[in-house]
Amino acid sequence: MNNQTHKKYFSCSTILNQMLQAQKRFDCFKLGSRQNNCDYLKYKLNNCSLYLYLSFNESLEDGSFWFKNKNDKISNDCTMTKYLNSYPNLTRNYPISNLINNGFQIVYDQFYSLGTMYSDMSLAKSYCNLSSILCTGGSLTNSDILELVACGNCNQIFRNTTLNSPNLVGSVYWYMTPGQSFGFSPSFTITQNTADTCSQSDPLRLSWHFDQNYGGWRLGNMIDLDFSTLYKKLLFVKV
Repeated sequence: MNNQTHKKYFSCSTILNQMLQAQKRFDCFKLGSRQNNCDYLKYKLNNCSLYLYLSFNESLEDGSFWFKNKNDKISNDCTMTKYLNSYPNLTRNYPISNLINNGFQIVYDQFYSLGTMYSDMSLAKSYCNLSSILCTGGSLTNSDILELVACGNCNQIFRNTTLNSPNLVGSVYWYMTPGQSFGFSPSFTITQNTADTCSQSDPLRLSWHFDQNYGGWRLGNMIDLDFSTLYKKLLFVKV
């Protein structure tokens, strides 16, 4: 695929479905082949990004993008997790049991209605060493499925950031601003106050009120969760 690819393959906007880790390019192709809502993929530096649409203006000249030939079939005799590292970069509908089976432990588990304090993050960080991985996500109460989850180096994620200046960890942008909000985004652009209110239809953003006396706020495109006991906020650490 390149910038001269016929226009029928492009849209007016880029829509990212999910980002995963894959050890090899072919593993990324296998993942893309199994996703009905993936027509394009990008593999670069072990990051496998699956897209529903690409825009006319997307930069494609580095040779890292491919589009799916719907006539090609790849055997579906293995589960997706076989081709991944032990944690996702950024994805939806990911089993908690996958993390637990890969050595992660839950270090924070609260209803969305409860406030997330600096002391909670300090306690979670106390489980980390220099190479530990932190996963942050949200799920329905009593569910094994994370509606949304992102992972990265624990110490890099637990860095204080200034307002609207998230820190890139792996391929995900993270922010932790005391008195404001904590969360992640697939892009640098956030509208950060007591939560990230940018692109409220975006299913790949998570934002919690941080170091305040009330809960909430966002899990993907579900917002205003300040008083919700239907959803839980979760942190996992793998040492």
